[in-house]
Amino acid sequence: MPTADSYYFRLTPDNIYYTETPTDSVVLGAIQISNIVRTLPYMSKGCFKIVDKEKDEWQVCSVDGSCPKDWKEAIDTMLGKTTFDPCPDED
Repeated sequence: MPTADSYYFRLTPDNIYYTETPTDSVVLGAIQISNIVRTLPYMSKGCFKIVDKEKDEWQVCSVDGSCPKDWKEAIDTMLGKTTFDPCPDED
C-alpha cells in the first residue's frame, strides 16, 4: 500500500467501494458519487477528486502516478458528463 491512509477502489454503476487491500473482500465503505473535479495544479497530476452525495471530497490517485484517465472516463460515463481532462499535459 502506498501510504497508511490509502485504499483500493472498485467502481460499480452506483458506487465506488473501498477496501484495505486489492484482494480484500471486506468492504470498508461505499461512496455515492455526485461529481468529480480536477485537483489543483500543485498536487499530483495522477489524481482527481470525487465529491460524494454528502459533499465530502475524496482524492483518487493512481498508485504509480500515471494519469487516471480510465477511471475518470468510467466515472464520467456513470455520471453522464465530462467536465475536464485529468491529464492535459499528456495529450
